[in-house]
Amino acid sequence: PSLSLFSPSILAVLVVLNHYLAFQYFAEEYYPFSEVLAYFTFCLWLTPFAFFVSLSAGENVLPSTVQPGDDVVSSYFTKGKRGKRSGILLVFSFIKEAILPSRQKMY
Repeated sequence: PSLSLFSPSILAVLVVLNHYLAFQYFAEEYYPFSEVLAYFTFCLWLTPFAFFVSLSAGENVLPSTVQPGDDVVSSYFTKGKRGKRSGILLVFSFIKEAILPSRQKMY
């Protein structure tokens, strides 16, 4: 039979198996509840969720076509905005100015 590792039924079985093995481990070895909760939160729930979100979000971020003579980075950040900064670029520029204010040029 042909099996796809990314089919929903196979993923559900792997998730249940992973949780079962984690419960078995924590049943045999004593750890404080806060450490067990942290393990489940970060390793079993948050990391895989963030991985799948980053995979789907990355499809819309990369430029798909580049015209000859265009600079990929500058055309991506200014596409449709011509001179306006937005999003994470604006946040980083604000942080940079707050931490390292630029000096005025003296001629």
